[in-house]
Amino acid sequence: MGSSDGNSGLRMTGEGRGGGLRRALQVWLVVLILLLVTGAIVVRLDGGRKLICGFLEKRFGAPVEIGHSRIAWPYDLVLENIRVEFHETGSLSVAELRFGLGGAAARRLVLHNPELVLLRDERGTWAPQIFSALGTLPAGSFHDITELTKPWRNRISLRVTDGALRWMDHSGEIMTEVNGLRFAVRPVKLLNREYFAYEWGAYVIRDSSGLSAGDPYCLWLAGAYNDYIELERRVAAGPGRGWPHIEGDEQ
Repeated sequence: MGSSDGNSGLRMTGEGRGGGLRRALQVWLVVLILLLVTGAIVVRLDGGRKLICGFLEKRFGAPVEIGHSRIAWPYDLVLENIRVEFHETGSLSVAELRFGLGGAAARRLVLHNPELVLLRDERGTWAPQIFSALGTLPAGSFHDITELTKPWRNRISLRVTDGALRWMDHSGEIMTEVNGLRFAVRPVKLLNREYFAYEWGAYVIRDSSGLSAGDPYCLWLAGAYNDYIELERRVAAGPGRGWPHIEGDEQ
């Protein structure tokens, strides 16, 4: 009898501990749900949008307008109808931005229908200044694209759909124009080695003479010792000059 009572007491003690752990987990789960729901509600309010605008304005150094903000599955921040009013020349607008947590400790950023206009002044300086590194891209190569992404590709997986880029001179004439831009970069693992997968394509590219090149496409990998490992490439069709080029190709 005594032995039986002792075992019963031990069993009840273990069950009590297990019950306490379950209750603690339930409390934390409720707290997490409340925080997620609160965040989803705050983002939709004017105050929430103002906080987001303030954060972006510090990064861009210019006023930012956001038409609508919300939370989407699986808890991505969605911003719609974004416009950045740079004090300098040039402009940026984005129809939809999605930001969320991705795999491999990288954040996921998706830009749909972004439009960036770069303007070169008489001294050859490109504006907006925050995007000035893109100014010489039309004369560059896929190696240059890889180089531009190195500072942030470990932290962010980027995908751009239906984008537009325009390079203009100080008189407002278009030097190069890209429409229907598709671009993506994300970390991948092949044969136990870390790489970054790049995808670049466009619907049409026009140069200053008005000549166009249609439907160029390239898929490549970049690793620790090689910035360009070509997987697939489709040369632009048409009389215009497609870009970026492969170093060593005839121009």
